[in-house]
Amino acid sequence: RLAPGVGDRLRQTEDLNPWVNRAITYFTAWAERYRRSRDTLLDDGEALVRVQQHAIEMRRWGEALRLGQLLECALVVGARWGAWAITLERCLTAAKSMGDRSAEAWALHEIGTRALCLGEAAAARTLLSQALKLRETMDDNDATAASRRNLSFVLPPVSAPRVTIEVREPATTQPDDRLLVHSPPLRDESRPPIHLTARKRSAV
Repeated sequence: RLAPGVGDRLRQTEDLNPWVNRAITYFTAWAERYRRSRDTLLDDGEALVRVQQHAIEMRRWGEALRLGQLLECALVVGARWGAWAITLERCLTAAKSMGDRSAEAWALHEIGTRALCLGEAAAARTLLSQALKLRETMDDNDATAASRRNLSFVLPPVSAPRVTIEVREPATTQPDDRLLVHSPPLRDESRPPIHLTARKRSAV
């Protein structure tokens, strides 16, 4: 590792692109050499993820895609969910830039599978459906079956029941004259006033 500030100073005064390209070439070959050793790849996973980023920036799509493919299993086993997502997104970018439909379908499948593992049903359904559609256009029965199988694990969307509200206008009826004739008065008739006579008390 460089001391703080040294990297910025070098970028300002030196052309680092040749060194970056050499690092991309070296680490891609190194990851290929240790592709069967997940622990080794995981130990240096942070450096490999950074190299993949440089490969994307330098538009070296082949190395960016290959680094992601070599590193993916190690990241999954090591539960590096964040690094796994970043690596797969870069793989998808590289595949689209190269026009590699098979690699694009693979990246979509893996990103959708990650969403499935995290319980993100809507994203998983969309990505796995895209991967399945791409793979069905190619002669790759095993890959197509894998996407179809993972897609079957996604729960179907729950649709809310439709509620129909029927509004009826109140019926208008004509008043019945017979009811009006025999109906009681709306208020009591006035009663005659009651007069009280005061009695004189006899003196004792």
